[in-house]
Amino acid sequence: MNKKMNLLLAFFSLAFMSCSDISSNSSDFVVATTNTDLAIYSAPGDFDLETYLVLNPDVKYNQIIMDLKNNSFYNPERLDSMVTTKNDAATVAAAKASFEADNLAFLKTDPSFTKRIFKMAGYSESSWLHVDSLNSEQKKMILRFNRQQNGAPSFQEDTTYLFTFKYDNELLENHYTMFGLLNGRPYRYCNGASELVLPKSQVVPDTLGKRPFILDYSANLFCYDSTTSTIYAIK
Repeated sequence: MNKKMNLLLAFFSLAFMSCSDISSNSSDFVVATTNTDLAIYSAPGDFDLETYLVLNPDVKYNQIIMDLKNNSFYNPERLDSMVTTKNDAATVAAAKASFEADNLAFLKTDPSFTKRIFKMAGYSESSWLHVDSLNSEQKKMILRFNRQQNGAPSFQEDTTYLFTFKYDNELLENHYTMFGLLNGRPYRYCNGASELVLPKSQVVPDTLGKRPFILDYSANLFCYDSTTSTIYAIK
């Protein structure tokens, strides 16, 4: 399997991470749905990538998570990699102290930075209060973006990495036709009341045959109504 396909499958896993723990084995992604046109779908004529990324910011920022995972910087594995001798209490304690100090620096050094990462993690501007108001789940989501190298790189190096990250535009462009359609993701804003007929919550989706718990919304296209913050099926 070539590198590009591996990246696309990793992107698929991240796209459906909220549904289950999905492996990156290509056999897991055989599509068997009643929507026989799924494999040849293309983006609608009025599809605009920048609008799609604004409406679905995780599509862009999951590339950073992919990069961190591919380079062994991802949080869950990082603590284990720092603990070279599991039975050595002093080694474990030192690793945990460094791990926690680095997390604290990432969260508390600059509130404006933390707010920016908060939004990158998928939270809205209106839900931000203050660093000290973050709950455990919000902290966990923010800290997915922390490289955590046992005290190095520095906070400044971390911010430079995040804000100068080079995105793979081909992955971004392919996301909607390969995964966004299945997710039922909105690709544009709704155009007036005539489109505000069927909320996504009332759409009955198909399923992926190999993974029946993954819903397939590709029989519809979806738009986002900014007034009500609701996704609607386009009729």
